Amino acid sequence: MSAINVLLGAGEAHIVTDGAGTTLVNFTGTAKRALVMSYPKILPVPHLGLALVFRGRVGLQSAVLFRAARARTVEDLREKLPQELRRSYRMRAKLLPLFYGFDLVVAGVRDGKEFAFIVSSVPTYGLEPFIPVEIRHGLCSPKLSDDALADGWQTPGRDRSRSLDAAACRILEDQRSSGIVGAFGQITSVTQFGIYTRIIKRWPDELGKPLAGGDGV
Repeated sequence: MSAINVLLGAGEAHIVTDGAGTTLVNFTGTAKRALVMSYPKILPVPHLGLALVFRGRVGLQSAVLFRAARARTVEDLREKLPQELRRSYRMRAKLLPLFYGFDLVVAGVRDGKEFAFIVSSVPTYGLEPFIPVEIRHGLCSPKLSDDALADGWQTPGRDRSRSLDAAACRILEDQRSSGIVGAFGQITSVTQFGIYTRIIKRWPDELGKPLAGGDGV
């Protein structure tokens, strides 16, 4: 698991993720997530005005994102892609959820209106597998210890970007206590004018060592 956060505003969608690729390792009798690689989990799709976010095993990411990136329309992503993923991964995800459990989030702007939805291969958060669920206001996963952390980012004026970055960093720092978030923090902003990605946070995590935070299980 890792961080996926979606902040929706008027005609814009912002996706905040970390960059930690981990494996479960036993350190002194305690299972923790150790960093094995750093990598981005977002694929911009400019011609559809959206970005794809994948959470799951690194080995699955390229296959799932490749299928998603081939979609001709947003409707294909909502309707055809979940059916295609169900045919390929339903049984494997049911029998081996640790290996084939994943979340795919689609967030973007269409005709000036922001949108986002999530498709999961396992019943996390009470979701039915392979059924797209709309994200109406936003998504913070792992769950924040203080729901107010995401507030205050929609500041108008010149400090807009600074306010957004500050809120994104607060969210990631709070989620880092879970022991599954690390490496770097990245924000991808989708507007009607384009898709912009930048690094907003770096942590001193070391390869082969556990991420800071909780027990990571």
